[in-house]
Amino acid sequence: MNYDKRFEEKAEYGFFIKILLACTFVLLAGIFVLSQSLIPQALFQAKAVTTVALAAGMASLWLFFDMRFGADAQSVFAKTGPFAYRIRKRDITRASVVQKIPFWTGWGIRIWWWDGFTLAFVSHHKRSLFIDKKSGLFKKIVFSVSNPEQFARKAGLKLSR
Repeated sequence: MNYDKRFEEKAEYGFFIKILLACTFVLLAGIFVLSQSLIPQALFQAKAVTTVALAAGMASLWLFFDMRFGADAQSVFAKTGPFAYRIRKRDITRASVVQKIPFWTGWGIRIWWWDGFTLAFVSHHKRSLFIDKKSGLFKKIVFSVSNPEQFARKAGLKLSR
């Protein structure tokens, strides 16, 4: 297989998180409409603060739903919005499959500390790709790709059992 080609996949999201975040978006939009009509014009600064806070909330939803995973000839990466985390393939010591991410860890970009610093990009709590690195603050990385074996194969990573 030719590993010089770059590929990306959009993160897979479960039904529960889609419903939860859609309801959150509707709630934020409703709060915005109510705040603009209920806050008197004399309190213009309160309207401005409310607008900025709600815009930040909606932007965070966009960042989460824009999560992507991919690889090119030199690295594997995760991107969400304007942020990207890239792992050089020469720094990878081991790649394996995590059978299930615990539900209590949440979604999004997570830092786990209970087994050394682990950086996790979580879009679902199913089987995911686990990567050990040689260097850096985060020596363990989790990508919640849709199919870890297929992603590793396309990225040119050898999975350990």
